[in-house]
Amino acid sequence: MTIGKVKIMGFEPTIREVRSKDIEGHDYNLLTVGRRSYITSAEIATVQEPFNHILIGSYTAIAHDVSFDILTQHDYTRPSIFPWSNPYSKIFDCDPGSYERRQIIIGHDVWIGQGAVLMGGVRIGNGAVIAANSVVINDVEPYSIVGGNPARHIKYRFDQQTIAAMQRIRWWDWPEERIVDAKDWMQQNAADFARHFVREAKSFPPAGIRDKMKVLRPGDKNYLCLADTKDIFPLCYKVLQEYLETFQRQDAVSLILLGKFQEDGAALQNIRAIIEKYKPAEPPRIVLAEEPSGIALELLSTMDIFITNRQYKTLFYLDFADQYGVSFVSGADRQVFGPRSRLHRPLVYTGKK
Repeated sequence: MTIGKVKIMGFEPTIREVRSKDIEGHDYNLLTVGRRSYITSAEIATVQEPFNHILIGSYTAIAHDVSFDILTQHDYTRPSIFPWSNPYSKIFDCDPGSYERRQIIIGHDVWIGQGAVLMGGVRIGNGAVIAANSVVINDVEPYSIVGGNPARHIKYRFDQQTIAAMQRIRWWDWPEERIVDAKDWMQQNAADFARHFVREAKSFPPAGIRDKMKVLRPGDKNYLCLADTKDIFPLCYKVLQEYLETFQRQDAVSLILLGKFQEDGAALQNIRAIIEKYKPAEPPRIVLAEEPSGIALELLSTMDIFITNRQYKTLFYLDFADQYGVSFVSGADRQVFGPRSRLHRPLVYTGKK
């Protein structure tokens, strides 16, 4: 299935969503776009699966004829490349568990040139530039310029010190009034901008101490999943179901669900119903953690893996996960756990290209 041209040119100072329908006609959120970002024209090639998603940060510019390619790849590692588990044909009644990458994540202040193609599963770091007609199949570092087919690193926009400062400043998260006040600085040299504003930027809080975190069990691999229970098609329930199908208590893997459970009784009922449905003989370790008004940085810093969803605040958590060295997997992917899941390493400046 190919969705017609998507065009978002309003430059609104709000977060916007574009919905689609799955094969059964149910609505789901296909595209989330941050403040002031725009899409001149894009095509989304996908199948009608309710988990597919594109998450775009703020102040990102996407040119003409950009393509997002989700779930149209074929798994060449299997005996046959035929899509045995496609949603349109159930005659084979099998699910081999393919490499299905259902989410594309694009950071803030990114420029994607005309005719570029982004394959499912890629993440584009803040400030990156994708050259025209490039085919992006791998994650792109912050402030990296890439081009070609497949896209390869060409150079960085700025030096390492400036990039580090820009990642600390995070100007795209400022209130718009402050950005307007700084408009003259926006027209200046990036290094000068960084030196000026980094002095007032808040440092990333230090990483938490595992021994002091009550939710942690020594030796466990800890996954953190945001409970997106208010979403039209929550991913946290899908993640919980897969977790229960995959692990038992003897497996050293914990799942921490982070949400507003004190005010969301329906979410608690749904979670209990999923656990009751599977009735594992030795249930694995599931922790419900109450989310604070801001980002749960201390908890995030103690995690091994962060699980993304379709919420815009996922981008906040990803930026801090990078700084803490926390890897991530997409909660939209067919397999979040196990050997066929795709583990993304933190996106940080390496300088080694």
